[in-house]
Amino acid sequence: MPFGIELQIATFLAVYANWGFAQVQGIGWGWAGVIWLYSLIFYLPLDPIKFVIRYILSGKAWDNMLDSKVTSPRLKALPD
Repeated sequence: MPFGIELQIATFLAVYANWGFAQVQGIGWGWAGVIWLYSLIFYLPLDPIKFVIRYILSGKAWDNMLDSKVTSPRLKALPD
């Protein structure tokens, strides 16, 4: 939620900024849309990717893989 509010404030500043003392001009809604699209494409997948990487690196993924060994239907259990 805070990310969305900050992005909206930054968008309005970027679009409507006309500050003569700093020689800053607004970028317009076209470029603002490009920046929003870029942010959504690259920001949204980051959290799931971080969760998956953290799960893999924690060792729990390896424990689960080793604990749930798959056997052939002919075998009753895997030999130790």
